[in-house]
Amino acid sequence: MRREIEDALKAADTADHGQDKVVSLDQAIREHVRPQMSLYVSRVFAYPYAAVYEVARQFRGHRPAFTLITLPAVEFAVILLHGGLLKKVCTAFFGNGYPSPGPHWLVQKTFREGSLEIECGTNLGLSLRLMAGALGIGFMPTNSIIGSGMEENETFRAIDDPFGSGRKVGALQALNPDVCLAHAWAADRYGNAIFSAPGFEDTWGAKASKKVVLTVEHLVSTDFIREHADRVTLPGFMVSSVSEVPYGAHPYGMNNRGLEEFTAYGEDYDFRTAFTGLRDEASLAAWIDEWVFACKDHPEYLRKLGDERLEHLRWAARPDSWKSEFESLEDQISTTEDASLTERMIIAAGKKIGNIARARGYKVILAGVGASNLAAWGAHLEMKRHGADVDLLVEVGMSGYTPRPGNPYMLNFANLAS
Repeated sequence: MRREIEDALKAADTADHGQDKVVSLDQAIREHVRPQMSLYVSRVFAYPYAAVYEVARQFRGHRPAFTLITLPAVEFAVILLHGGLLKKVCTAFFGNGYPSPGPHWLVQKTFREGSLEIECGTNLGLSLRLMAGALGIGFMPTNSIIGSGMEENETFRAIDDPFGSGRKVGALQALNPDVCLAHAWAADRYGNAIFSAPGFEDTWGAKASKKVVLTVEHLVSTDFIREHADRVTLPGFMVSSVSEVPYGAHPYGMNNRGLEEFTAYGEDYDFRTAFTGLRDEASLAAWIDEWVFACKDHPEYLRKLGDERLEHLRWAARPDSWKSEFESLEDQISTTEDASLTERMIIAAGKKIGNIARARGYKVILAGVGASNLAAWGAHLEMKRHGADVDLLVEVGMSGYTPRPGNPYMLNFANLAS
């Protein structure tokens, strides 16, 4: 009996926890991505750029007619569009994301030519559709969209409240992508994954997808996963493959809030600004050739970025990095020049928003994008000076943050840390 007990203890200590799913990134794409599939690219703030680049490499010169599903379709989507890989895009935004949201000339050109179909949704609407797909139900109710032009979408219906209130209720059709490309902080060999914060649409898209191609910053032990079980939001049985890809979200960053074992890195604003500055076919094609196709794989891409650049990004992710950035702007801040028309508009809007919020006792200000976001920041600071209690809420769900001076980008890492 003692021998049996000892064997049981040994077996439990060296247990096989499932199928080992670790493969190289190129193998993962080759095995799981096929033409005409719908690809869900997850998630805001930790886009799986390395995986998208590998898709672009493997399908270069082909016309796979992918349907891309993503909340904001930014630089990575333009790269796929330029390669002729997309037939349809289902999104809430398709264009330039930095330094401010705006249209992209290639998206406009391709759409006008009729070679690209765009299904317009909302951040909330797409999240709810993915949630319905993950839960295995046909639709998800919503109070959103009713009364807007998006009522005409084939994926939306206005129905009578089945419980007899007499009101109309929105119903959004469930969405089940063929493949999800996702990037996480860590996973074990079996796919149990820990994602970075904040969650935004969380892992509904991964759970709704038929396959999940997962890239991670770190491959960790199952013991590590169990020690951090409260942070595991995607179980391994839903994952098709795991590939260790450090800096796999670049030029976006990875926030390590609550996961100090990992070294965070910030967004590469210079990299993103350079991409936004590509204003014609020749410059865009040259950039993609240099950064995607000339790099045979992700390690070569990292070597091209260089250690100095990566070290700066690690520094930029520190919660207090904004202080030195702000100090560096001191000489550029004029105390004598008149405010520009745009600055006057933002100041006036901020005062107006603050006055309305105080008069009506509002507790939350929903901040939009661009100038409207800066106006909301100004209103927030003005109200705080008057002792009013108010929270800021950003479009994708980040609530209660305090804007840091300097970088006006709505979702910069300093604001995440607050």
